[in-house]
Amino acid sequence: MRTLFRILATSSAIALGLTLGASPASADPVGGKVYQNTSFTAKIAKFESGAASSCNVWNEQGNATIDPVTWRCTTRGLPARVESGSYWYDTDGFTFTNVSTGGYYVRFNVSSSSPWRWVANNKWTKIPGGKYANCSWQSGEERYDVYCNVA
Repeated sequence: MRTLFRILATSSAIALGLTLGASPASADPVGGKVYQNTSFTAKIAKFESGAASSCNVWNEQGNATIDPVTWRCTTRGLPARVESGSYWYDTDGFTFTNVSTGGYYVRFNVSSSSPWRWVANNKWTKIPGGKYANCSWQSGEERYDVYCNVA
């Protein structure tokens, strides 16, 4: 009976951990990085279990496919014109919090045929290990747009 109880308890704990959004392994041998070259507030994250915060990520696989997931994360601000490697070796994701247009644009595997994906402020973009997100801004008519190329 004790063995059955342990099996059920372990199964329930595993299911509960998955339901709560267990974080992906953040042990990529080559870390992701972000270069923030805008005047807006950016944040970077490490996705790790046991972290105090939650990050709502729109692209679980780290590509342009919409596949939302919530992971535990540790976050920090990233000032303008700074690379995330100045703070962490491996950055797993990034977001912007105050872009005046309400969000930012991202594209992956940058080429002229790569489409831009609109991402709302405070939604996290996952960066695959070994990839580099280069974010800059362009001014348009009465607004500033943020563009992040991940390659």
